[in-house]
Amino acid sequence: MSGASSGVNPPLPNTYDSTSNRVESVIEITGIPTLRIGLLGGYKRLDYHLCGAYNIYDLKGKCILSNVCSDLKWRSKIEKSNPAKFSYHILLKTFGNYEAANYCADTLVSRGYPAYVLEIGSIIKIDGKVIYDNRKYRLIIGNYQTEAECQPYLNEFSDEYAPRIVRKLVEASFGKVEFYDAEFDFSGSVDQGFRLVPQSDDAKVLIHKVQVGKGFHWEDTEDREYSGIIEIRIDHEGLLEAINEVPIDVYLKGVVPAEMPANYPYEALRAQAVAARSEVMSKLGTKHLFEHYDFCANVHCQVYAGITKNTANSDSAVKSTTGEVLTYNGEICDAVYSAVCGGHTENKENVWNSPPEDYLQGIYDHQGGNSFPFKLDDERDFRKWIDSNIPVFCNVGVYNVPPVLNGAVNYFRWEESYTRQELEAVVKQKTGIDVGTIYGIELLKRGVSGRLYEIEILGSRRNLKIKNELNIRRSLSKTHLKSSAFYLQMRLDDDGVPQEFIFKGAGWGHGVGMCQVGAAVMAHLGSDYQAILAHYYTGCEIKRIYTISGRENQRKDYKPKLELVED
Repeated sequence: MSGASSGVNPPLPNTYDSTSNRVESVIEITGIPTLRIGLLGGYKRLDYHLCGAYNIYDLKGKCILSNVCSDLKWRSKIEKSNPAKFSYHILLKTFGNYEAANYCADTLVSRGYPAYVLEIGSIIKIDGKVIYDNRKYRLIIGNYQTEAECQPYLNEFSDEYAPRIVRKLVEASFGKVEFYDAEFDFSGSVDQGFRLVPQSDDAKVLIHKVQVGKGFHWEDTEDREYSGIIEIRIDHEGLLEAINEVPIDVYLKGVVPAEMPANYPYEALRAQAVAARSEVMSKLGTKHLFEHYDFCANVHCQVYAGITKNTANSDSAVKSTTGEVLTYNGEICDAVYSAVCGGHTENKENVWNSPPEDYLQGIYDHQGGNSFPFKLDDERDFRKWIDSNIPVFCNVGVYNVPPVLNGAVNYFRWEESYTRQELEAVVKQKTGIDVGTIYGIELLKRGVSGRLYEIEILGSRRNLKIKNELNIRRSLSKTHLKSSAFYLQMRLDDDGVPQEFIFKGAGWGHGVGMCQVGAAVMAHLGSDYQAILAHYYTGCEIKRIYTISGRENQRKDYKPKLELVED
């Protein structure tokens, strides 16, 4: 991950760690961090309106048009382009320290596998002071020209790991982008792309038909407004992408009401703001590593709606917590969160193939000191738990909650069903594997919240093991199951062959960290944001790492770091 001025500078290549013969990467931030957010990609053409005066620059910083004001619709499209070229690799596991990763790599090499360790992340500094070291170490296999060449390793290591394909940029895309307004009063063509730089604080760009919720049941398109700089350029596929460059708190004002309803109780919104800021700062330089942006605007990072959903309450929640992040033993926390935990949160290491964190261990989401009456990794106890109506925070049915929270009752406990034929088609579509007739599904491993992280589908042609909470949710649903905290009921025919699979589950999302509905109920019951965060992130403290008086600089250039990225 790299950048120029205005917040994030390129990793410094000459800082040497003699203990491991590795080069340290450092992200230098001056004043208030500025972020680059990938809004969309893969568009053949892009329509938008300019609301206010803008200067248009090419990507080298040369001004093409100045003080452009237009009420007309604008369009950008590809004039010509060539897509990027990639190599493909298998990511087996991510470690918190180099020695453990290197030991596993050496072991695999001794067995004849082309394994190695890739360091990701950086030491992050604000105004010269180290605030976080988020370096992690990926155990990688191979270097291939196609994804198909990776498939044998995916199958071979599926029992030991939850492997997935990652890719590395070998040759960047290139091309020309055309832009013009509806009456051709303004037009131009430029290599690679251009930047729309606002000439006043109230200027904004309205982008039409932005795709939101891709792959989820709420997938749609909507028109969205953005403040700050908009960059339209060639993406890796040789199509158009749009990037929004804004100070972190402007970004957070677009995240908070997109991730949590803006009419939730105010203290819950403040907790959301601190959690979202912590997650951004803890992951800076570790996501979308060779892209032209730091984070995407979707669920993969955090949902960002520009200024479209901003409200006075959600803006105030961000402003009143400016610079505040959660820390644990002096390190910024990866303060992940989900919509509804279902009554018990989950351990981080059971959901993602990454090192555990003490502050992200599952908790009973309950008011008071009562002991937890279930052992959720036990199948019998888990079924009792799902069928119970226990008074936990996200069980809104047991509290006199505001109307905005009433809909959450549909996610605390839920049910979804498929005929056997429907499920067979879903599994084949989602995994690419035809298991034949499904005779059953073994629920092999559960975490502390009961969320499954390993199952095995029993088929007439082959059995299929699936690891990882998200993979399970994707593989058993046309979109996504609400969570992997479920048990199965099967309706059998006279020969004992399943005719219908009924999933009975709890919660919405991965369940790690803060439960957003639980936070809202806590706020409704009188807890402030500090108490909410202390409940969900065990042992954490709140610390301010920058102030509003800090400088906000523009990033005039951005060159991607050539590293592996999740495909």
